[in-house]
Amino acid sequence: MILNIIVWSLLVISFLLILTIVLRKFPLLASINIEQINAERQAELKQKILHDKFKRDLSRFFGYFLKFMAPIGHFIADKAHLLYDKLVNLQQSHTKIVVQTKYDLDQQVDILLAEAEDLTRKDELVKAEHKYIEVIGLDAKNFKAYELLADNYFVRENNEDAEQTLLHVIKLKNQLLKHDKDALPQAELAKNYYSLASVYQKINENDRALDYLEQALAIEPANPKYLDKIIDLCIMTKDGSRAAIFCRQLEASNPSNKKLKDIKEQIRDLVSDQPA
Repeated sequence: MILNIIVWSLLVISFLLILTIVLRKFPLLASINIEQINAERQAELKQKILHDKFKRDLSRFFGYFLKFMAPIGHFIADKAHLLYDKLVNLQQSHTKIVVQTKYDLDQQVDILLAEAEDLTRKDELVKAEHKYIEVIGLDAKNFKAYELLADNYFVRENNEDAEQTLLHVIKLKNQLLKHDKDALPQAELAKNYYSLASVYQKINENDRALDYLEQALAIEPANPKYLDKIIDLCIMTKDGSRAAIFCRQLEASNPSNKKLKDIKEQIRDLVSDQPA
């Protein structure tokens, strides 16, 4: 009688301990984000990693538990393994619910992006940021979400976050193009170079801004927006000769540009002020 009371008491205690582990692990499934594993992995792989870790944690706990309880006999072992199986099945069912979201992933992403754009229009930028991050959590290679997130950071003066977000999406696109050069239009990459240059210009890192603008122009040499920006930077850094080169490119691509006259005057003044 006393032995049965001890056995069942130990089982109840062990169950409570294991339940504590479960309750600590389940919120992780809901809250984990892309940075905690690998930004390029998909949601299904993320859940598999978490599920495997959960099983290892439980196995480790039961290993210690059974070793400690060995003298009590096979009765405890059988009950403990039964409890283990039930807990693993419970965790698997929870994981399956999360993984199944991939089937309506596109719909979820569209809803979240629409909500983020609405929040942006209302100037609720922090809430919009969370929506973009949620999209990236569902789809680690959603370029639009990265770009809108970078815009969000840029507007909020979170320049380092904007820089890192753009660098990451540029990395993703280059990896994609490396394996399939027709996977996306090169102009999409040029757009990111331009945005990154704008970030560097904002924080007065003009050399880096010029470098990324030149990369953008290497893809789209006649883009008036990119030419206009790089000419402004060349004039700002008093590089009259480079400004003149890009001015000629701008005139060739857009001869009706109303800024050309003013640009030429600025370049002329800049060159005349420079020592011979």
